Amino acid sequence: MKIAVIVPIRNEEGNIARLLGAFASSSIDPSSIFLIEGNSTDGTFETLLMQNEAYDNRFQVLRQTFEGKFGATRTFLQSNNSNQFTHVFIWDSDLTIPIEDNLRLLVIARANPEAFVTGSRLFSSIRNRSMPTLNFLGNCIFSLIWSVAMKTRPLDILCGSKIALISDLKSLPREILDSDYYGDICLLFSAVMNKREFLSQKINYVKRSYGLSNIRPLSGGFRITRAMWACFWFRYRRARG
Repeated sequence: MKIAVIVPIRNEEGNIARLLGAFASSSIDPSSIFLIEGNSTDGTFETLLMQNEAYDNRFQVLRQTFEGKFGATRTFLQSNNSNQFTHVFIWDSDLTIPIEDNLRLLVIARANPEAFVTGSRLFSSIRNRSMPTLNFLGNCIFSLIWSVAMKTRPLDILCGSKIALISDLKSLPREILDSDYYGDICLLFSAVMNKREFLSQKINYVKRSYGLSNIRPLSGGFRITRAMWACFWFRYRRARG
């Protein structure tokens, strides 16, 4: 198996130096790390290019061509780069998940190449109060709805750290891909439709040290609901034949 690390980046200018430094000190092959900038309104893209140059341009820097956070993953999937890999690891650029926790997910995925691997931040969020209360409650509600509808055990479905098979994602119809602004639901649904085993690992979640979240509770909740409904409806129609 070969895993591509996909890092959606939007308005994270102040995190770029720490992010690239963390990657550079890790054991991950830098040629498999794709830093995909998504229409930032600050100096994120320019800072990204400058910092990457300091590392001899060892990381892959792209600009996404689709809307939303999931646009970064879709940009990668439609590029020739995706043909060289078997899996994608969605890795948030806001540094709210420590790199060592994400590296543990990599170990699990490499040992279970046919499984879908995801992080679980909920217990950590309760313990250190790192997630806003409204976001935490919404996360729990969406996770419960998903587990009941898809008949899976409860998962932190909105955790930004997920590892999925590229072939599963490419098998999804365009209507499902277009429905998901953030990508979490599409990633999960690709595994459900292909009957993958779900492996969940508890990880830590810490407060941002720079900037603000790109997700707004109300509009974000609407977008997640829309994506979930599209998946439920598609599965229902498919079951009915």
